[in-house]
Amino acid sequence: MMYKVLVVDDEKWVRKGIVFKLQQLNMPYEWIREADDGRAALEMIDADCPDIIITDVKMDDMDGISLIRAVRETGLDLRFMIISGHAEFEYAEQALNMGVMGYLLKPIKEEQFRAVFFKLCEDVRSSRERQQSEARHDIQIKKTRQLVEEKMLNHVLSQSRARHEETFPKGLLEEWGYADAQLPEHLRQFDRADMKYTLVIVHIDRSNYNSERFHYDDLGLIKFAIKNIAENLLSDRPFLIGNNLQDLNQVHILLQVDPSDESGLNTDPFIFRLFTTVTKLLKITVTIGVSSPLDRVSEELYKQARAALDLRLIKGNHNVFYAKDAFVSSRMEIPVEQLSLLGKAIELSDFRNVEVILSELLANKKLKDASLLDFRLVYMEIIRTLMRISSQQQLDLPDSLDFDFLNMDVARHFDRTEDLVQYLLTTIATLVRPGHSLPMDCSAIIHNVRSYMGANYAENLTVKELSRKFAINPNYLSTLFKAETGETFVKELTRIRMEKAQQLLRLTGMPVSQIATSIGYDDVQYFYRKFKQSFGITPLEYRNN
Repeated sequence: MMYKVLVVDDEKWVRKGIVFKLQQLNMPYEWIREADDGRAALEMIDADCPDIIITDVKMDDMDGISLIRAVRETGLDLRFMIISGHAEFEYAEQALNMGVMGYLLKPIKEEQFRAVFFKLCEDVRSSRERQQSEARHDIQIKKTRQLVEEKMLNHVLSQSRARHEETFPKGLLEEWGYADAQLPEHLRQFDRADMKYTLVIVHIDRSNYNSERFHYDDLGLIKFAIKNIAENLLSDRPFLIGNNLQDLNQVHILLQVDPSDESGLNTDPFIFRLFTTVTKLLKITVTIGVSSPLDRVSEELYKQARAALDLRLIKGNHNVFYAKDAFVSSRMEIPVEQLSLLGKAIELSDFRNVEVILSELLANKKLKDASLLDFRLVYMEIIRTLMRISSQQQLDLPDSLDFDFLNMDVARHFDRTEDLVQYLLTTIATLVRPGHSLPMDCSAIIHNVRSYMGANYAENLTVKELSRKFAINPNYLSTLFKAETGETFVKELTRIRMEKAQQLLRLTGMPVSQIATSIGYDDVQYFYRKFKQSFGITPLEYRNN
């Protein structure tokens, strides 16, 4: 470690002599600086705080004792050595009472100076290690608390009726082995039966991935920063914060709200401040979905906030949406003529026209001014048209046409209607003309897919998940991937993971089981088999060689 030392004496040659002695000790200094009296020293301390101060007692303007007293009053944890030409007991007594670790008389004896200075350095080192250890401990406690809260939040938001709802969250935490005394203050405040709950979902817009300032590797740090910003803004009210374990781009914030507040959530200053602070500090765009206040914590909160968030598809992202606006009655007529044209274009495999009609159906101005129910209605009519043609032409429906696709849940994976149109187009092309190549920048798409894989190899990656992230039908993505890379998605993911395993085996002492988990393999034996298949030797043999 490096030390910062300030020498304070009104005699220039005395200061220079002390600096020379310090240099002779060959200690690792960040800097050694000089001040000619106590007041000048205080200004230097304020600008760049030293670790150790070596000062004379008697100086003009502000003497050494006054300097030490002034520093102690600031609360700074500095070490002092006094060098004086005066042997008065009064000075020595005051110095010792203020925690000075050495009082040396001039002329300075080399061995005495060395011994006291080394003692000061050792005390600085011990103090830093203690502070670092305490900081690591505090961070670990905070991480553990956040993981518990995240687990609890995702658990209750997936239940139609949560256990211990009358005593939430204390009852559930006690069931998991956490005593009331272990609960942080913001959880203890969840105890008023007359309060209601609302869920806020912060969605990191996928358009950020196209920015030079944002990379897939940053996602974890971005979510960590969002949670810290939210915690700081919520210091005076009950809350629960955690990542959405079903969507890597989202953070959940559970709030307790007063039902008697007539202003409602629409004017909740927290939501507005969170939106603006995240945008300003993190230089990213987010979209926020807010549920209506409910009497209990359950899956209904999640459904409402998610429905509010779905409004971004028709209203645009980088906004705040409320559940009450997502459940208005439908008022649009079904666009029968356009749906008929879509059916004919699909039958003729006229994919350019299919794309134009899909865009007209899903991205037109009328729909943007309509409701989420209107959007769902149009989407389901598109699916019905596709299913009718599939039945007429006796086409085999691919596995990619899963339940999420058929009921529009797949749309939740996109921030823009343009991305949903692209996904539908590639799905239709795969269904009607398997192997047909659409006009798109395949190399750029696969480059982005591989970059994402390289940053998120430890996650449970699947072609299905990536297809939604990059707005391409899963079967079509698999075909493109093989054509561009010469490898299947699974082989490429395995290669990335194995290369990372090699690196960790070479450069760290991590246990093999921990390495396996860190690169995405929960089954250690399976990792052993894949490693040996890739390199012909076991992980331990590789490390030993």
